[in-house]
Amino acid sequence: MKRTTMIISIILLLIFAVTPNVMCKDLMEVAGQLSIESIGALRVVNEPKSSLRGILTFTNASTEKIRVKNGEFILTLNPCNIGFGEEVKGIPVEFLGGEEPLLPNVRLVLGSASIGKGNSLSSYIASELPYLEIESQSDKSIILDIKWPQDETTRYEKLCHLTNYLGQPDSVKKITLQGKTQIGLQSVTGTHGWVYQEVEVELKFIPKIQPKVVLK
Repeated sequence: MKRTTMIISIILLLIFAVTPNVMCKDLMEVAGQLSIESIGALRVVNEPKSSLRGILTFTNASTEKIRVKNGEFILTLNPCNIGFGEEVKGIPVEFLGGEEPLLPNVRLVLGSASIGKGNSLSSYIASELPYLEIESQSDKSIILDIKWPQDETTRYEKLCHLTNYLGQPDSVKKITLQGKTQIGLQSVTGTHGWVYQEVEVELKFIPKIQPKVVLK
């Protein structure tokens, strides 16, 4: 009897030792299937504090439902410099003028944003949710509340830089969302809740050039 109990205990220990490793591997694979579908409707708000908000749509290409929580990201516009030096109806683009640090050929860090660090299940704002849940092979749109400079001068400069980007759609090579987060995957049996793994991610989005909607 004791021998049987010992064998069962060893088997259980092996199961618990192997399962987290397998689950972590699955989580890494699932995290690699997460991408940005679109970014649009950017808007500057002043209440409750000055911030930049944008609608961001994630795509989960995996066959598993996932959750994203405790995420801190930096949103950045990266320039491609295509189009500079060209003429628009006979006038060189650089003749538009402007300060070099505020032109769209300079990398623009829009700010940091949180995902899944709140407690409201009904909010559309990513930072107010306890987690962002995305069904398998589907899209999920959410509002990113991006930290905006509270100093008026710095805020004005960043807004000028962003306006210059929006004024030349082909200047954006890619938009990156980079940071750390916890990716959750439901347990195989469904009785033990969710298993989370902290990962570093860099999601890239290459915007389509359209005459009216710049970042979507």
